[in-house]
Amino acid sequence: MKYQFSYNPVNKIVKVEFYHNLEDEDVEAFAKDMHKTLKGRDAIGAILDHGTLLDRRMPNLTRKGRKAFGEVARESGIKKFAMVAVPAIVKTISQTIGFLAKGIDAETRFFKTEEEALSWLKGDAK
Repeated sequence: MKYQFSYNPVNKIVKVEFYHNLEDEDVEAFAKDMHKTLKGRDAIGAILDHGTLLDRRMPNLTRKGRKAFGEVARESGIKKFAMVAVPAIVKTISQTIGFLAKGIDAETRFFKTEEEALSWLKGDAK
C-alpha cells in the first residue's frame, strides 16, 4: 500500500498518509480512493502527511501525472490542503501540480507538524 485515507467527521477533514512515492500509474487508483472516502461527506480540508514516507527518493511523476493529481484535487472540492513533513522535492512537485491544474480554487500550505496543519485547517491559525 502506498497511501491510506481516513476521514474525521468531527473536523470534516480527510487525511492521506503516504508510505511510498506515487507514480503516474497510481493516479487513477488514488482518485477512486479519494472519491470513495469523500462520498456523501463534506470535507473542509485535507492533511497530506508525508512524515510517514518510507521512500525518500525522487518521485517519478511526469508532467501528465502531476496534472492528473491536480485534477483529482480540483474534483475533490476541498478548499484547503495542508502538506505535512514534506521533502523538498515533493514540495516543488506539489507547487507544480497547483500550477498545472487549472480551475483549482484551493489554498495549499506546508507545515512541519500535523497539529499546526490541523489548527490552520480549522481556522485557529493564520
